[in-house]
Amino acid sequence: FRDETNTPYRLTGATTNITELKRIEEALQYRIALETFVTTMSTRFINISSENVDDEINKALGIIGKFIGADCACIALTGDHDNWRVRYQWQGKDATAAIAPEMIFPIDRFAWFNNRLNRFESLYIPSVKQLSPEAQPEKEFFDSLNIWSLIAISMTFSEKIDGMLVFGNISREKTWTNDTIEPLKLVRQM
Repeated sequence: FRDETNTPYRLTGATTNITELKRIEEALQYRIALETFVTTMSTRFINISSENVDDEINKALGIIGKFIGADCACIALTGDHDNWRVRYQWQGKDATAAIAPEMIFPIDRFAWFNNRLNRFESLYIPSVKQLSPEAQPEKEFFDSLNIWSLIAISMTFSEKIDGMLVFGNISREKTWTNDTIEPLKLVRQM
């Protein structure tokens, strides 16, 4: 409202809280991204030649890593059941991880970590620095690789642990949600 000199003296209006609408929109966008991700991952290896499998697995790690906001990823296998051997590896363009293909580390050195994987638990470590004292060897190892946070999921064949899928952050600590962790459980079965 304005007075006779056209100076405003009163304002009226209405507001609407769109918080719930924004939450629904974000959930829908995530669901669309998740469906695209699952479709991409499930069709990626159809009709691929055997000589391209390794390269495609490394690319798939990159797709998954970017989707969940990780800086690096690897698949480590237990070929001889005494050692983890990094078979596949990906790191983002700005990452400087020390994880390298063919890196070997003894399984028995990481009892805390392996006990959980052997119980088919998904390991979610939002802060390596806050690992319990019983996980000191794991803490020292991840610190040496500059990994701040990680997710590790066991890969099984005939109900035996044959490998693990690991995603880490080296730029900062990262909190992943259950919405991020659950699709990774699907990936280990692909």
